[in-house]
Amino acid sequence: MPDTTFLSWPFFEDAHRSLARDLDAWCKREIAPLEGHEDEDLDGTCREIVRRLGEGGWLR
Repeated sequence: MPDTTFLSWPFFEDAHRSLARDLDAWCKREIAPLEGHEDEDLDGTCREIVRRLGEGGWLR
């Protein structure tokens, strides 16, 4: 599990912590299944990640 203690730094607010939790959960659900396929088609995998980020509303 990655170190998230930096989220307790004083300039981060609850909204930042919530965003980090939500994005982490989303990545585990949407991006993690793509792992292991990048050797087959790296460009295609990158496009798929960006597509999913956009569809998920993370690229605003």
